[in-house]
Amino acid sequence: MKKQLCHAVFSLALGACTLQATAAGCDFTVPEGWNAAGVRWEGECRDGRADGPGVLKAYESGKVVRFFFGTLKAGEPAIGVIDSEEGYRAGRFTQGRLVSNEDRNTLIRAFDSASKAAQAVAGRFGKTGNKASASFYEGKARALREQMD
Repeated sequence: MKKQLCHAVFSLALGACTLQATAAGCDFTVPEGWNAAGVRWEGECRDGRADGPGVLKAYESGKVVRFFFGTLKAGEPAIGVIDSEEGYRAGRFTQGRLVSNEDRNTLIRAFDSASKAAQAVAGRFGKTGNKASASFYEGKARALREQMD
């Protein structure tokens, strides 16, 4: 299920809408440029919204084509890393958009948040006995941590 919300001031100023999605009763804002219909959230849900460390996964034709590893606050991506075929895009997010900022400390915090999110999801899969997914996300956590070296 997807919804499209246009915030009046935001829409008038930027001429854009924020895409919202719901997965398993948990609402979240979809990162800019993603198709809301094929996005799933792996993480906690508080008051009906994705919240805390976790992973957004965008699917196309049944295959994951991009990830957001990081922290969502009340359904909004806050800080983290988008991982796609084009590479990594890291930083803070506002209304689903990556905020342009090349400050090294912001990038370090984004990769740290992303690594912790991937590790948290690995732990969730490990607790359910899904060793393959746990191993996959542990590898992602390691790769994200290595970006900070």
